Amino acid sequence: MSSGEPISLDELCAQNADQFLGRLVQELKERGGPTYQQMPVAVLESRVRRLFDAFWQAVSQNSAQPLADYVWTTGRERGHEGFAVAELHSVALCLRDTLLDAVDEAYADQPELHLRYSRQVEELIFSGISKGVEGFVDAREALIARQYRALRRNQEPRE
Repeated sequence: MSSGEPISLDELCAQNADQFLGRLVQELKERGGPTYQQMPVAVLESRVRRLFDAFWQAVSQNSAQPLADYVWTTGRERGHEGFAVAELHSVALCLRDTLLDAVDEAYADQPELHLRYSRQVEELIFSGISKGVEGFVDAREALIARQYRALRRNQEPRE
C-alpha cells in the first residue's frame, strides 16, 4: 500500500474511515436483513459511524472494552427495537469483511503485520458478537419477563 514505514491498523482505520463507512452502509443495504434494508440511509450511516468509532477506539487503545461496551448496549437497544439477532450478526460480519479486505490490501507484502492485524480484527469482531448477543438476549429476556408479569396480572381472579 505504501513505501517506507508500514502504518498501524489504527492509522489504516483513520485514513480510510469514510471509505469503510460507505462500504458498510452499502453492504448492509444489500445483505443486512430487512430492517437494515428499510432503514433510512442517514440513520444507517449514523449507526455505522458509531460502530466503526467503537471498533477504532478498541484498536487505538489496544483493548476490546470500548467495542464490547458499545455492542452490548447496542444489542440491548436492537433487542428492544425488534431486530432479529441474525441482523446483528450480519452487521458484525459486514464490518469484519470490510476490515479484513483492507488489511489484505494494506499488508499484502508484510506477512507478519498481515497476520497480526487480521487476528486483531477477528478477535475484536468475535468478542463483539458475543457481547452483542448477550445484550440482545438480556433485552429479550426482560421483555418476556414483563409480558409474563402482565399476563399473570390479567389472569388473576377478580373479586
